[in-house]
Amino acid sequence: MRRRVVKMDDSTYKGVYVYSPDAMKPDCGQVKLEVYSSKGGEPTIKTFDDKTVQHVWADFDAFRRAQAVVAQAASAAKP
Repeated sequence: MRRRVVKMDDSTYKGVYVYSPDAMKPDCGQVKLEVYSSKGGEPTIKTFDDKTVQHVWADFDAFRRAQAVVAQAASAAKP
């Protein structure tokens, strides 16, 4: 029986970044996502076009409206 030894030279980490639902606005200018390797070097950069930014903004519209209703109700309940 042959044994095979596998050496891992690479690793993967995951993380979650949370932004407010209005962090990516259509009027905020160029939006880029930069992913950095733990090994260093140049990051992988994804630049979002205007259509994508508009789509993300629209996706969170209902959430922003719901937050506004909750905030308004909380301020109305204050003595």
